[in-house]
Amino acid sequence: RQRLAAEATVLELRSAVSEATEARGHDAQRVEELTEQTARMQADLRNKDALVEELRGRLSECDVQLAAFEGRVGKMDRELRGAVEQGQALKRELQDVEGDAEEVRVALLRKTRELEEAHSRLSAAQSKLNSLTARSAHNFTDSATVDELSQLRRAL
Repeated sequence: RQRLAAEATVLELRSAVSEATEARGHDAQRVEELTEQTARMQADLRNKDALVEELRGRLSECDVQLAAFEGRVGKMDRELRGAVEQGQALKRELQDVEGDAEEVRVALLRKTRELEEAHSRLSAAQSKLNSLTARSAHNFTDSATVDELSQLRRAL
């Protein structure tokens, strides 16, 4: 009976050892799989770290380009504002010149009317003088008076 109990214990122990050995094999295989997976993850992490560094470098380049672009935009903005101010000043100056030109045009029209009126009066005076000269030539025989009237007519 003891022997049977001992054999049963031995069988149980062998079974337990066999299960433990099998479990140990599975555990060893699982450790190996986890080690490989860890190695892959570490390699992936190194690749991602390298990619992060590359992206940081690109970001830095982009920051430099952005700063340069913002500088150019700022300069163009200042130039545009200056051009707008200059355009507004030129527009005001043009309005002033147009106003002055209108004043000159009005004055010129007034002077033209005055000149036409003066020319009309002069023509009337010339006609009157011609008429007087003709009558004088008949009425006066004195050549000095006729010469005087002729000189007056030429002066007009």
